[in-house]
Amino acid sequence: SPDGTRVVFAGTAAGGGGAALYVRPLEALAAQRLLATEGASFPFWSPDSKSVGFFADGKLKKIDLASGLAVTICDAPAGRGGAWSRAGVIVFAPEDVGGLQQVSAAGGTPAPATAIDPAATALSHRWPQFLPDGIHFLYFKWDRADGGSNGVFVTSLESMTSTLVMSTERQAKYAPPAALLFMSGTTLMRQPFDTTGLRVTGEPVPVAENLSAIGTTGAAYSVSDTGALVYATGQAIDLRRRLVWVDRKGGVTPLPLAPGAYADPALSPDGRQIVLTVRDAIGRNATGARLWVYDIARGTLGKRTFDGAGDNSPVWSHDGTFLTFTRAPGVTSVGPLMRVRADGTGAVEALVTDAQVPGAKVAASWSADGRLLAFNGSQDIVVRDAEGVFHPTLTTKSVEQDARFAPSGQWFSYSSNETGRFEIYVQSYPPGSGKWQISNGGGAQAMWSATGRELFYKNGNGMMAVDVELGATFKASTPRALFEMPMPERDFRTPARYAVTPDAQRFLVLTTAEEEKGTASTPSITVVLNYAQALKR
Repeated sequence: SPDGTRVVFAGTAAGGGGAALYVRPLEALAAQRLLATEGASFPFWSPDSKSVGFFADGKLKKIDLASGLAVTICDAPAGRGGAWSRAGVIVFAPEDVGGLQQVSAAGGTPAPATAIDPAATALSHRWPQFLPDGIHFLYFKWDRADGGSNGVFVTSLESMTSTLVMSTERQAKYAPPAALLFMSGTTLMRQPFDTTGLRVTGEPVPVAENLSAIGTTGAAYSVSDTGALVYATGQAIDLRRRLVWVDRKGGVTPLPLAPGAYADPALSPDGRQIVLTVRDAIGRNATGARLWVYDIARGTLGKRTFDGAGDNSPVWSHDGTFLTFTRAPGVTSVGPLMRVRADGTGAVEALVTDAQVPGAKVAASWSADGRLLAFNGSQDIVVRDAEGVFHPTLTTKSVEQDARFAPSGQWFSYSSNETGRFEIYVQSYPPGSGKWQISNGGGAQAMWSATGRELFYKNGNGMMAVDVELGATFKASTPRALFEMPMPERDFRTPARYAVTPDAQRFLVLTTAEEEKGTASTPSITVVLNYAQALKR
């Protein structure tokens, strides 16, 4: 916090489940979970240290720490950082592509804060931070098409003109009274900064080693106005996952596969193979994420993509021949939708380009006849038909995602936050002949059984089942709980996937690797008081 008395961070409980914000007073022995911050990410402080801004449910929100009251400020489908001025203006990145916006902390209609070419689909402004005058602010520009132009820029609320401060691959932060902190590899550096001339001066010096990274461009450190430094080290625990089979009563059988940086498991239609996103080494040795296919009977794990930096979120075609996935410059959902043969032969080809549909794209499902591909747009559901024509299917002010066609093809399930939290719904396809809310109390990642007689979804760490009847109309039973176990979410837009066997008797689940906890790479947060004085010594 600006007054140096508290630290806020996003985290998950030891047993898994959804992320939330936690606050740790420096004078206390434990952190306190903030209610009403489920799924929150990228928190930032108000200048008076009494409130915290954050992103959740596709919105920019704030919470007053004294009352615990959380309110929505405006839409932010995929927020990437915010900054709160003393004048009550919040500058924030509403998407993982595009420019920054500004809005009153009391709410209202956002306006542009930085200028960006609408055609620049590979460009992102993010991680803003106000300088002491409350008018100028820093931000990071990430250009996926031209990585050589990445860097930290400075601009003001009174101008759309930006000036390069330093070329770097991750965000930098202002450190009172007159310095910038930035990362060189995994080392935190400090360099003098002229707040009048708005430029760095002098030589950088190292401050701390082995810092954690946040995604592709973020960094886990912060400095208070009082000179306290906080930073995180170690790997995130959610990089180590174990694949297990879980029966309908909760019985667990681990697959004979060592724990790893797995994500997005999907079973082939015949139930014999599993496609996974596998993230390579992180830090200086990072090369990204690739698709791998695990043969269940043979116990072999084979690589299927080789060139992409962030291949992720694979979906099988209905006949099991192809894998559709997002090809991004990092482990994100921003990039074209591609497909590759599941047996590893042939070339990777594009199905949906950034020029056709800008912003985030995540494949969700193919129709049973193989003619329709449903995918998540930035906050809506889009369907691509066999002729390559795009049909915006659900376009509302809410966030809709994870559209999955029923085996009959006449219906599809999806999740939406139209009520203020994500719930599961079913609609006719094409929409217009009925809509039903399935979950009550939250839901994510709906999956149909192969027969279409059941619909499954996640509610936190619980697996839910609903009996359904598909015909001229749609009927659904009351949801019932099958089992509960750690199934950690990554964030609200990318809930951890699971898969259902063709006979609907077992579930393939990514869960925490218990034996990996407590190792030297377990994340930790360090606070250093008067760190600048320590550097002088």
